[in-house]
Parts: sequence; structure tokens; C-alpha cells
Amino acid sequence: MTTVLEMRNISKYFPGVIANENINFILKKGEIHTILGENGAGKSTLMNILSGLYRPDSGHLLLNGQNIHISSPHDAGQKGIGMVHQHFRLSEKHTAFENIIIEYNKLTFFPDKKKLYKEINDICNKFGLSIDLHHKIYELSIGDQQKVEIIKTLINDPQIMIFDEPTAVLSSSETDTLFSVLQSLKQSGYSIIFISHKLDEVLRISDRITILSRAHVIDSIENHEVTKEVLAEKMIGRKIFFKIQKDSIFHKENIIELKNATTYNNKGLIAIDSLDIEIKKGEIFGLAGVSGNGQVELAEILFGLRKMECEYYKYNNHVINKPSPKTMMKLGIRLIPSDRKLVGSAIGLSIPENFILNRFKHNYFSYRFFLKTRNIHNKSRESTEKFQIKHHNFKNPVRDLSGGNLQKVIVAREIDSDPEVLIAVYPTRGLDIGAIENFQRVFIDEQKKGKTIILISEEIEEIMSLSDRIGVMYKGKILKVWDKDKVSRNELSLALGGVV
Repeated sequence: MTTVLEMRNISKYFPGVIANENINFILKKGEIHTILGENGAGKSTLMNILSGLYRPDSGHLLLNGQNIHISSPHDAGQKGIGMVHQHFRLSEKHTAFENIIIEYNKLTFFPDKKKLYKEINDICNKFGLSIDLHHKIYELSIGDQQKVEIIKTLINDPQIMIFDEPTAVLSSSETDTLFSVLQSLKQSGYSIIFISHKLDEVLRISDRITILSRAHVIDSIENHEVTKEVLAEKMIGRKIFFKIQKDSIFHKENIIELKNATTYNNKGLIAIDSLDIEIKKGEIFGLAGVSGNGQVELAEILFGLRKMECEYYKYNNHVINKPSPKTMMKLGIRLIPSDRKLVGSAIGLSIPENFILNRFKHNYFSYRFFLKTRNIHNKSRESTEKFQIKHHNFKNPVRDLSGGNLQKVIVAREIDSDPEVLIAVYPTRGLDIGAIENFQRVFIDEQKKGKTIILISEEIEEIMSLSDRIGVMYKGKILKVWDKDKVSRNELSLALGGVV
């Protein structure tokens, strides 16, 4: 195949940090080439150079054999390079159509909307990107929002498309849809760079794989020449245990009881419908379900973030009349939310500032009106090392972190708060295989201390390896609850579709 893009000896440095060093990378026409690496390996930095967000400190870019310089994202678009970012760059209050045309390179002062609608619909039909262009972004599912990002890129007719960890926030069904789109793009002659650390997906979608570790290229190999185990060892630098073994722990005493609860989603539709749930003290309760069946809303009502109607809500046999985050935190309940940027963090603040967001009044962190800066920084550094959070500068805003490292900050903060109950919504989403293994061991250690964990995940293997009891949510209800040892993977898979 013809070489479309070549990156030669690309290096990028930040104060005190080597992000990329002497990176060599070749992309061929009509291939899906994955760049694989752990959180903070330099994948996103390298693609930000290619997309014009950063400029390399040294090295050369060749496009179709010609030496090029990319000065901005607009310049990259003009040269036929488009990027679908991990964190969507969309205006929530505008429609899908408005978000798409604002990126159109040929947009005139008085655009012909009918012509643009036709062009966009043609793209949607060609690549299977079905979407209602009249809906505002906040009304769309995560999968549909990603489709808007893809269409924004396609409307400028690029020859190279970069997908930066596109499955990090997608359900398994949305991932299947995305992969169908990627295959369609490949067959149409597009060259695709796929950024990921999910090994199963990498092996499923890639033609070739380049592995980054600590800012350097470790290897570049054909898909058919490698196994999942070899990829993991090359990426992390050690052998990985893909399945954590733990003994089931069974308790009789309830710590949480919720009876006949009903709530609505952001669109005003019923998300939780007359739901009953009991959580045992000291257990890991795994809650599985396809995205959009009420798991996130259940976590929010348990933490007091979302209003609900219910017969009663009990914690340690005491009725909670008006649940609120403040009340639940006083009781020892903490939440790892599904949205790490909008809910889980303040992206304009630093790691230490984010680390004390929900406990800045604690005596260790403040005295009267004054923060104890030294204590805050020491505790933050301790957690940064423990959870292997990679950063350019400790005091920079967390928006500068990779998605996986931002997730580590949130999980580390909530675990360090020493909760009695931890509600973890997709806690390992966006993490590399090494970080996932580390966090799973942390959850097991927390359980050994007597803590209760509600684990909400779309990863069946994770649910089955960590949980003592497993429930499945379907259309706003708990469809069924099993003891871990009494349910098979096949039964769980069927239950996700409403079959029990």
C-alpha cells in the first residue's frame, strides 16, 4: 500500500516532561493503524502535533511524500487531516446541524442550508451515521454525539482521520456501531489512525499496531503477528493478569434499601421505574446493563444528585427523607460519577485543588478560613504516586491531563476519602490495562477493610470477577439479582437484552 503519512523523529517536551522523543510512524492508504499505549504514554500528544494543536520541538512530517508544517487545526484540515477528539468539542445548546456546519471549511457568510443538509445527509447515508440533525447536543446519547464529531470531520473531506480513544465513553453496542463506520471508511479509501489501550478492540479493528511507552516507540507490528498477552507486556512492561480472582463475601445485613423509586432523565423521560434494591454491608454489588437503562440515574439518586419519588430510602436502617450530596457524604457515601469532566472534576483547577474538592473543610486540609497548602500538596503527591498519575506539572489545570489520568485523579480522591459506601460508575473507563488491574486490586482491598462498593460497569468480565452479587438493569428496573457463583456469562449477556 502507498504511504500517505510519515512522522520522522518527532519530539515534544513540556517543562520537566518528555512527551514524545524521536517518534517514527508510517500510515498507509486505506489502513486502520492503531497507536497503543498506557495512560500518559504520549499518544494524544503525538496526535495533537499531527492535528495542529501542538508544534513539534524537532522532527519532520511528510504527507504524500512532501515535507509539511502544520500550524493550526485549521491548517491540518486544509491539508486533509481531521481528528475526532476523545473529549467532544460540541456546543451543548446548539443542534447537531449547527455544530457540524460551524466546522465546514467552505462555509459562506450566507450558507445554503438546504444544500448543506443534503451534503450532510449524504455523508450519514454513505457511512451509516444515522442521526437527527435537528436535536440539540444535550438531547443526544454519547454515541450520537460522537457521530456528530465524525460528521464534522468528514464534511471537510479529509484523507486521514484520527480517532483519539473513541470507545472510552461508548457502550458495547455503540462501539460495534463505531467499528462498522470505521470499516466503511476504510473501504472508501480513508486512512485511519486509531488511538486506544483496549487490547481486545485493537486486535479486532487494526491492520497494524504501533506501541508507545514512556514517550518512545517500542514496536510496530502487523495485527496477525501478535497476541493480547504480548501486546500487554510490551505496553506495560510487565506481565498482566487479565482476570482478578477473589473469594465471594456474603453478608446478611443491608446497608442500603431503596423501595419503589422512580425518577426521570434529562429529557423528562422515565429513567428509573418503581425500582427496588438492597445493598448488603461489606459486599461488592455489581450492576450491569446496556447504556441508557437507568444505571447512571440510579447512582445519582443514591448519592442525592437527582430528585426521585420513593416509598423509602434507608441507610443503616435509618430513613433518609431528603437525600442530597452533602447529606450522603456526611453519612460516608462517595460517588465516582460517569462524567469525569462535567461532574467529577473542576477542569480549570490543579490536581491538589481537585483532590480536596469535597473535603476542603477537613481539619487536615484547612484551619478556619485558611487552607493548609503543604498538607494538601503532600497528600496529593502521595496519591499521585500511589495511583501512578502522570502529569506535566502538578499545578497545571487537570484539563491538561490525558483522559485516563484525569479518571485516576477522581478515583484516587474518592477512595482516599475513606468512604463506607463507594458508588463507582464506570470507574475503569478510559484506563489502560495496567491501571485497571491496579484499581481492581484497590477495590478488593477496600472491601477487605469492610467497605461496601456498588460497581456499575458495562464490562461483563469486570463485573463477574469483582462482584459478590450481580444485578442487571433493563428499562429502569432491576431485572434480576444473582449470587456471583450462580450465574454464567451467557446468562448475563442475555439479561442485558431483557431475557431471563
